[in-house]
Amino acid sequence: MQVRRIAILALSIVAVAIAWWAWPRSDKSLAEAVVGTWRAVDPNNGALHKRSEGVKNEEVTFRPDGTLIYVVESLAGGPPPKTEQWGWRVQKRRLQLQYLGEGSTQEWMSPVKLSVSATRLSLYRKSFPVKEFTRVSS
Repeated sequence: MQVRRIAILALSIVAVAIAWWAWPRSDKSLAEAVVGTWRAVDPNNGALHKRSEGVKNEEVTFRPDGTLIYVVESLAGGPPPKTEQWGWRVQKRRLQLQYLGEGSTQEWMSPVKLSVSATRLSLYRKSFPVKEFTRVSS
């Protein structure tokens, strides 16, 4: 009887831990987790930059003030590195971006699914492979 109680208690603890881990994070906690500099695992994945020529490096820096700096560096012989400023926010556990550069309409783009951990950021856009980033700095 004692062993059964211990087993039930252990299973209950495991179930609570799994539920806590899998529970969706709030927009605020997701936004706080995204802040920092991230480097693309596969910079040639055009899910964000949509370039057909080779890309050497792709980085994004999310700032706490709701702006981000996006840098795309082409392979040797390509155009010079391109730096863009965007706005960002997390709403309904999705990332929304707003182009802030010259000629911007200041409209928010369609939301993108995201997943973030201490070391990994994944962005999911329809019709594109998952865009993976690793954290460079907080």
